Parts: sequence; C-alpha cells; structure tokens
Amino acid sequence: METNEVRKVGNVYMDGDVILVSIPELDFCKKYRANTKKGLIYNTEKGKYLKINQNKRFKYRYSTFTYYVGEKKYKKRRSVHALIYSAANGTKCEWWLSLGLEVNHGKMGKGFDGIKNLSLCSRKQQYQEEFDPDIKIKMRNKRRLTKEEVVTIKIDWLQTDKNEHKAKPNFCNKWSEELGCSYSCIEDIVNGKTWIKIKVA
Repeated sequence: METNEVRKVGNVYMDGDVILVSIPELDFCKKYRANTKKGLIYNTEKGKYLKINQNKRFKYRYSTFTYYVGEKKYKKRRSVHALIYSAANGTKCEWWLSLGLEVNHGKMGKGFDGIKNLSLCSRKQQYQEEFDPDIKIKMRNKRRLTKEEVVTIKIDWLQTDKNEHKAKPNFCNKWSEELGCSYSCIEDIVNGKTWIKIKVA
C-alpha cells in the first residue's frame, strides 16, 4: 500500500499535489475520495487508503466499502478501476454502461488503476487483443464453475438490491471478472437457466 501522505487543506484532501476527488458511484457514502493519479481510494474518516484485494485469476482489484442506513451497517464490494473512472469523469457507472461501454485497462495492466491507464471500450472490443493483451489466456482457460461458487453467486444475488439501476448487469460483470467466466454464464445462473437444482434461501 502507498505511504499515506494525505493532508487536509480546508475542506480539500490532497496527496502531494493531487486533489482527492469525490466518487459519484459512491454517493451513498461521502467519506471516500479517489486519488485518480495513483488509482487508490481514501477513507477520510479513518485517514488512510483502503486495502485492495486483487483477483488472482485476472488481476482486477477490488475494495469493500461500508456505510450505514440508520443504525444498520452495509457493505458493498466494488472494482477500483470503475470507481476511479467514475471520480475522474464525474459520472456514475450507469452512464457508460447504458452506452454499452466498459472501463478497460491499458498497457500498464490491471495492477494499476490510475486514470492514465483507463479508457472506455465496448464489450466486443474487450475481446480483441488490441484492448486486452490477456484475452487469449482468458479464452483458453475458461472453466466450469464449482457448486460452491454457484451457491455463493446465488446467495449474493439474493442479497443484492434489485432496485439499483443496472443491478443485474453490474452483478454479472462483477462475478464474471471475479471468477474468470463469461458474462452469460453468470446471467444464466441469475435467470435460473442453469444450475437449477441448487436452491438457496
């Protein structure tokens, strides 16, 4: 994790000469700020950058965000690259998703979520080597999900707020990235087309 050099100047948080900006996608909780240069998320209440967990299979990076509704505590897991792009462009993820676009990593790879390494492209483009140098490895290493993974997906879907805009696409994207399978594989589980015999409550 980066050394914490963040200071507060008035109501502004700064890391060196970089201003930490608000994140529209996390408008449910104002305590988080993005360092779009370093690709990190800062918790203003705890005074430190969030811990980032990297997907072992395809290297996407995630953090968990906490917030309260009344006295009830909630947690949401989000991909860091999407939040950085949201902060840098001042828009929620639903804007580019509604256009059929997704945030893509550049030549510096998925281990760096700074804005200079991020751009928008279509899902079709993501399957082109020009946009994703690892695509051949992804396609070669596709596998069948385990029963335990399917149970986890189904439980997570039950606990997902279906009223959120683009709830299902966001959910399917998250798990397809996490498990290294196709979007349609997760969508079919959610829609009850596959793994029908596995029931969760």
